[in-house]
Amino acid sequence: MSDPLPTTGPFLRVFVYGTLKCGYNNHASLCHGYASRSTGVVRGRVFDRPEGCPTLFIPMEDVLAPGGADLAADCRLPENALPPLDTNAALTPPPTPWRHVAGEIFTFHDGPDRLRRLDILEDFYPGEPSEYCRVVLPVRTSHGSVPCWAYISPHSARFQAEYSEST
Repeated sequence: MSDPLPTTGPFLRVFVYGTLKCGYNNHASLCHGYASRSTGVVRGRVFDRPEGCPTLFIPMEDVLAPGGADLAADCRLPENALPPLDTNAALTPPPTPWRHVAGEIFTFHDGPDRLRRLDILEDFYPGEPSEYCRVVLPVRTSHGSVPCWAYISPHSARFQAEYSEST
């Protein structure tokens, strides 16, 4: 299942943890035609929204870059933003309240168009109130850490009240 991740050329890399994963309801319409697929893990917590969709909370210090309105610019990931990862090191549990969240990494060659369609699904509107935020996160893979776009939940007052004493 782990295809090698492309390292050159224009591409879009997205980490998905919910309805965009293979076999789930939004995969066929929005993730078909991917160039590669692999697995990865991020630090975070997944909760179900009232309408049943999952949402990912992450430590804000894990955000490498926020998403913006210039989709072409956003498709140029900060490839050198991550320190090298010791692939022989054990995957240690993250500090409370965080957990390991497993997901899939999809790489696409139609970046700006694909990103536009994903933003619509995730109700992400740069600079405006949105259901989700699009950010670049470090995603740990069996080959090291790679930066990927992901859709996360904005931290709510309720999340902060319930989990701030643990962070």
